[in-house]
Amino acid sequence: MVKQMNIKKYENIEIPMRDKVILRADLYRPEGEEPLPAILLRLPYGKDRFDGEGAGIYDPYYYAEQGYNVIIQDCRGFYHSDGEPDPSGLNDPEDGYDTIEWIAAQPFCDGNIGTFGLSFFGYVQLAAAVKQPPHLKCICPFECSSTRPPFVNGNGSYAPYHLTWLYNAAEDQVRRLPVPEEEKKRIWNEIEKNRPTHMDQVIKIHPWTEMPALNIEGFHFFDEYMESVDGTNDRAYWRRIGYPLEPKDMPYPVFLATGWNDHVRNQEMENYRLFQESQASDPDPEKLRLVIGPWAHGESMSNVVGTIDYGKETAGAEMGLMGMMLRFFDRWLKNDTKAMKDDAPVVYCTLNRKGWKTAPSWPVPGVDYQNWYFTCSDSARSSSGSGKLAPAVGSVSGSGMPAPADSPLSAVYQGTAEEDTILHDPLNPVPSELPGIFKMNGDFSSIQEREDVLVYTSDPAADEMELTGPVEAEVWFSCDAEDGDLYVRLSDVGPEGEAVRITSGELRLRFLKSMLEAEYVPEGTAGQYRIPMGDISYLLPAGHRLRIDIAGSSFPYADANLGTKEPLGRGKTVRTALLHILHDAEHPSFVKLPVIH
Repeated sequence: MVKQMNIKKYENIEIPMRDKVILRADLYRPEGEEPLPAILLRLPYGKDRFDGEGAGIYDPYYYAEQGYNVIIQDCRGFYHSDGEPDPSGLNDPEDGYDTIEWIAAQPFCDGNIGTFGLSFFGYVQLAAAVKQPPHLKCICPFECSSTRPPFVNGNGSYAPYHLTWLYNAAEDQVRRLPVPEEEKKRIWNEIEKNRPTHMDQVIKIHPWTEMPALNIEGFHFFDEYMESVDGTNDRAYWRRIGYPLEPKDMPYPVFLATGWNDHVRNQEMENYRLFQESQASDPDPEKLRLVIGPWAHGESMSNVVGTIDYGKETAGAEMGLMGMMLRFFDRWLKNDTKAMKDDAPVVYCTLNRKGWKTAPSWPVPGVDYQNWYFTCSDSARSSSGSGKLAPAVGSVSGSGMPAPADSPLSAVYQGTAEEDTILHDPLNPVPSELPGIFKMNGDFSSIQEREDVLVYTSDPAADEMELTGPVEAEVWFSCDAEDGDLYVRLSDVGPEGEAVRITSGELRLRFLKSMLEAEYVPEGTAGQYRIPMGDISYLLPAGHRLRIDIAGSSFPYADANLGTKEPLGRGKTVRTALLHILHDAEHPSFVKLPVIH
């Protein structure tokens, strides 16, 4: 965005919080004294990054040129703002409320305020909105969760890469330490010494409290890691930091966005469903908007994700996302009732298919949900095994298409093995990503060659096949340890054998009923378990195959289950476990696919 001469920037404006702590922000606005609506963005990554190319869809000059005040603020304890940092977001409900009401009282603001941002600065919008500041009129929380802390996965496991987040934020925190420069240098050298091995330490050192990566003398910023670990399944901790954030407590128009390759896509789609429910009594379609691109996590909204280019037209800037956000703000901050008349409630792309689609809601109408069953003649261990993914209740030979609905289920399993078994070793977990390749959509075929991974692959599709909607698996499963996990991934297998991830889901036995209350399944007890795998819109090309792979771990997406009842991160005992996947006529295991005809 070319900076126009009529936009003025006011740096490091001091905004007092209720406890007298000063937070600092930059203000961008057109020249002149006219009161204007305001758009607020709060973040822990440094407000200065938004005065340049790194701003992406949040370029403050773009919105200021359209007649808005744009305020970008450093969160408490980060960069230019005073106070103690809390990566859990403990202070952000009150800090967000105080900032919004302070802005509303300034002569440059007309009293109408909206918020925008993604990830952590998506969450801070929700945190403030729950407090219902009187002058807040609309929110745009992209790529974030309202139901659980960002380091808690959908099965109640912990996301160890939160330690990487803390390491990435450490430089600013070391700079702020009230100690001599020589001491800062010592601390920084110790951090750099542990940086290359901090994830290996998570695997090999138990309990985690003994990891050198967490024990940097004189530096307490990393203490938050074990605080969050201990709070992962602690209802009191969740309440203290404000989770879950209930959409019913946020009576505002909401614009949501995520990407099919965003690692918190499922959480944002969950937000959409919850806002749908909360607005059911007042179903104004302009009050809830959803955009889903091919994007990864971050403000660039690029069409290139890792190794795949989805086409220039799918980039956020090219498809007009900034214009959509502007029209949303014009509608709710300037009361322009015609601003959004041509915008659809849901806009999404289908991966591998050009163009954009619109829908009145999500899931889209006309989905045919089909069960595709796991079978094998001998063993499904690794992609070299005999695991098969059979569509519907049988298949038309060689076509990869569903057989008639009256085919008996027993026909699927005729002459097949009744179960598959794999070993889960917490000290050698199955990777969730590949070195040097974007973790969400690289070629996972090398991981599927492991003997501790079960692989079920369909016949090649005779025609292209579109999957649009929620995916879920139902798996008969038992574990011979005190606790166990399942990670299920759906992939597109190309003619050369490359396996590109489509979507995935997970289960932890102790948290089947609630990720806040453990209930243990007796060792060796088989049960049928539903595993949500998120939403997708994906075109499987003709000649490609669908593949399900199943493992007992997915690191560093999630901690490797130690197989005991010891508390997360505090366990000293490491136990291997045999995982049994049942698949016969009495115990059918399958994935339910949303097929569009």
